[in-house]
Amino acid sequence: MKNIIFYLIISFGVYYAQEQGKSDTNPCADPIISFARKNGVKALTITDMQKYLKVSKACQEKGGEAVIDQIYINEYNRDFDQSKFMSSWTSTYGMCVTAIIFYYFVGLITVEK
Repeated sequence: MKNIIFYLIISFGVYYAQEQGKSDTNPCADPIISFARKNGVKALTITDMQKYLKVSKACQEKGGEAVIDQIYINEYNRDFDQSKFMSSWTSTYGMCVTAIIFYYFVGLITVEK
């Protein structure tokens, strides 16, 4: 039994050992960074978001601040182009509800008893 536990510990130690060659790669060349550059950060899934944050931090530490800043500038420009004032059903509904509530309170203040 002791031998089995010993061999399991050794095998798991070798299996989960860190790879030394991976740290030399450029984190700015990661596929998740290129996906964020093309489609934006909002297109990333929730599970990919944690990896993106880790890779983007590593990229900034390696001197890729311009790459990450460009991703956020593109995201801002994309959002600006897609936003329109009072252009959808939700914002029109919101304005109608706000007007009704305003006139209700004006009526409450101005009514005489």
